[in-house]
Amino acid sequence: MLDRLADLATEGVEIAIRGGSPLPDTNSLIARPLTTYQRVVVASPAYLRRRGIPATPGDLALHDVLTHLGASGVADSWHFTKDGVESATKVRGPLRTNAVYALRDSAVAGLGLALLPDWLVAADVAAGRLQLLLQGFTSKPTVVSAVHRTELRGTPRVRAFIEHLAREYEREAAAQPTSDR
Repeated sequence: MLDRLADLATEGVEIAIRGGSPLPDTNSLIARPLTTYQRVVVASPAYLRRRGIPATPGDLALHDVLTHLGASGVADSWHFTKDGVESATKVRGPLRTNAVYALRDSAVAGLGLALLPDWLVAADVAAGRLQLLLQGFTSKPTVVSAVHRTELRGTPRVRAFIEHLAREYEREAAAQPTSDR
């Protein structure tokens, strides 16, 4: 598993699963949306005892923020919506990485706040290792898509794999409590 955008044609990749990155604007690739998820702001209870709990996105400027290096570079602004009003907040902190699992582990270790996929931190939140913050604010939903080269359209193995993924994401979504969707 790679946390970077693979060049499907030159690297011989048949299918890529992409989430959170803009889909290519080209006729040579086909993208099929599979699911969406929310990103949530979290921190460890130990960090929050030391630094306090942010009440608004503007408060993030007073905190150590663990930032994700996405395909388009450093996410130095976090975007939120509340009551239909969008806002962006500049963030900075001690860690930048393209590995969301490293961000989660760093947040659990008390190094700062992180904006992470809800599915990634659900068990940590339930176990009390992380606390959800800014709950009245939402981030833009992240779309996860299967991407493949146009010439593979209709190929039985590609179609079967994508259909399998779609069924698994649907099954997983159906198993989630209604309040989590």
